[in-house]
Amino acid sequence: MKSLMNLLLFFIVSMLLFCGNGRYTGNCCTINIDGNAALKVNTNKLISTNNILNTKNISSPYKKNQYITIMYTDRDYITNYGIYDLNSKKFKPIYSRKKQNYSDFVFDKKNNILYYSDLIDKKYDIYKVDLSKKESLPIKLLGDNYNGDVFDLIANKLVFRTREKGHRNYTIGTYNLANNQGNIWNKGAVDSYIYNFCYNSSNNKIYTIERSLKDMDTKKFPNLPTHWIFQYNENGVKEKQLYATEKDIVNISVNNDGSKILFDATSVEGNDTIHKIYLLDLSTSNEKVIIKPGDAFEKDTFTRIKEPKFSPDGKSFYFLGSTTKSSIVEKIQGGPTTTSNAIYYYQFSSKKISKIFEVPNTFINEFKN
Repeated sequence: MKSLMNLLLFFIVSMLLFCGNGRYTGNCCTINIDGNAALKVNTNKLISTNNILNTKNISSPYKKNQYITIMYTDRDYITNYGIYDLNSKKFKPIYSRKKQNYSDFVFDKKNNILYYSDLIDKKYDIYKVDLSKKESLPIKLLGDNYNGDVFDLIANKLVFRTREKGHRNYTIGTYNLANNQGNIWNKGAVDSYIYNFCYNSSNNKIYTIERSLKDMDTKKFPNLPTHWIFQYNENGVKEKQLYATEKDIVNISVNNDGSKILFDATSVEGNDTIHKIYLLDLSTSNEKVIIKPGDAFEKDTFTRIKEPKFSPDGKSFYFLGSTTKSSIVEKIQGGPTTTSNAIYYYQFSSKKISKIFEVPNTFINEFKN
C-alpha cells in the first residue's frame, strides 16, 4: 500500500507540473491590454483578425517579424489564442473556445490554420480550424487509431505523443496531412515511456524526455525514476542518448546547433520538492541552475517557473512564471490553486529578466516562439 501511495504521489506531482493546475494548462514593464482586464470572447467563435490590441512594453531587442503565439485561459474557462508581435508590442487574437482539459496547440501562420488537442469522450485528438473561413468548425484529425495530446507541426506532418493500442507506455506518432496516413515510432516497445518532446527546426531533430515504466512502478518517493533525453531524426530513428538524471524533467528546449539544452525539472531536497530551470552544455556536460522559485524579479519574487524556450539566436530564452503578486485564477476546495502568470525573457549575458506578456487574471497555458 505504501508503494502505491508513493507512486500516486509522484504521479500527481508530475501531472501538476506537466499539465499545470486543473483545466488551465497544457504539458513563462507589465503588458496590459489597453489597460483593461482580460479579453472576453464568445465560445467557439472566430475573432476578427483585424482586431489588434495595442500593448505597452520595454524597447524591443528583437529582429523584424519575430512573434510568439500564445494560448491563455480566463476565469470563465474561455481559452484564447493569438499572436504577439515582439517588435510592435501588439497582440492579435485569432480564435477562442471553451476549454475543460489540458491541451496543446500549434498555429500555422502561413496557411492561417490553428491546430489544438482536446479530450472529448475520454479520448485525446487533434483538431484543425481553418481561420481563413468564417465560422469554420473544428475538424477531428486522428480518428480511432491514435490519440494525441502533446504535438507539433513539421512541414505537412503532425508529430504527437500517443499510446500504441494495448500498451501502457507512450511513444511518438505521426500523421501526414497530405495523405491522411499515420504511423507509430518504436512499435512494440513496452517499457520506454515518452513523457514530452520538442522539435528543433534548425537541425530537423526531435528530442524526447523518456522514463522506464518499470522505474515508475517500482521506485518509491523520494527516489524518482531516471529521466533520459534522447535525440531522434525526423523519421523516428533513435540516434543517441544525450542526458540522464534522477530529476523529474518536464519540458526541454534545444538551441539551433544542438549544443545546449534548457529544461525545467523537479528535484527532491530533503522532504520537499523544488522546480528549477537548468542549462545543460552538451559539449562539456556542465549543468547549472538558471532560475528557481524565490529568485528576485524587480520588487517581487518568483513562486513558480517553467517551460524555458531558447530565442532564435540562442542568446536568451523565454519562460512562464508566477510571482507573489500573481492573482488567483481558480481555487478548488481540497485541490491545487491556479495563479496568473506571464511570459518572461532572460538574457544570458546580462542575466537580466524582463516581463514580456501578461493578461491580468488569466493563465497562460502555452506559448510557441
